[in-house]
Amino acid sequence: MLFTQPTLSYISVGTYSLTALLLCVAFVAAAGCFSLPGSLDRIKPMALVIGFAAALLVMTYTGVFLQSMKSIALWNSPWLIALFFLSALSTGIALVMLCSISLNLDRTKTGILQRLAKTDLVVIVLEFAACAVYLITVSGTSLGAQSVKRLIAGDNALVFMAGFVVCGLAVPGIMNAVSARKQHDERIDLAIACLVLLGGFCLRLSLFDARIHSSM
Repeated sequence: MLFTQPTLSYISVGTYSLTALLLCVAFVAAAGCFSLPGSLDRIKPMALVIGFAAALLVMTYTGVFLQSMKSIALWNSPWLIALFFLSALSTGIALVMLCSISLNLDRTKTGILQRLAKTDLVVIVLEFAACAVYLITVSGTSLGAQSVKRLIAGDNALVFMAGFVVCGLAVPGIMNAVSARKQHDERIDLAIACLVLLGGFCLRLSLFDARIHSSM
């Protein structure tokens, strides 16, 4: 229905952005695996640009959509958008690292993975800071404070604190910092990637479950 009866909404923007991203990814992947005609090969730079723009929208729209729901205090903060954006960036890097481990990488690609790991460390630090500021801002209201309590010490603490904060931020951050000082090890990359992906899932699950509707 989002395609046959489109509306001017965040969900529609997200749907079209995700579709455009998938089409661009499929085209670029096909161009990398097969020999395409010259006319199609020349479209590749355009597909990369459109795919990049679509990816930014996909990374952003979920936070914008949830933040627009004023009746849910836990989501009513612009810092939620920043948190979801950084989480998407971190899990995206983790997915690239995870998929690359099974390939025979030359030294150039190994260097790229090392730079990705260092970039992920910076993103994790920013994500931790954004999460802290986000929780502080939403705690300014009574319902927001109740939701934050559920995340930190309530029924959602296991998923949020253990799954996201510890497994998704603290442990991968420490492992990235230690790995940066030693020789590159794919086993560490594998562990970091899996933990970051688990943390990204736990973040979204806990923020959804801890919501409290107001009487608006």
